[in-house]
Amino acid sequence: MDFHIKNKMAVVTGGSNGIGRAISLALAREGAVVIINYHRDADAAEQTLNEIKAMGEQASAVRAGI
Repeated sequence: MDFHIKNKMAVVTGGSNGIGRAISLALAREGAVVIINYHRDADAAEQTLNEIKAMGEQASAVRAGI
């Protein structure tokens, strides 16, 4: 399949750690604008955010959860 995600927005729940982090980075490498959703680990979210921005891609981190 050929997915076109450049300039699309992706919200990744748990996007700061583990598999969610890997997905956030992979989507950013493909040109998606990534919203990193996290609940507890603001430092990890910031680290992932900074890595995406270092690629020259757009991202934001948002704390949300129950």
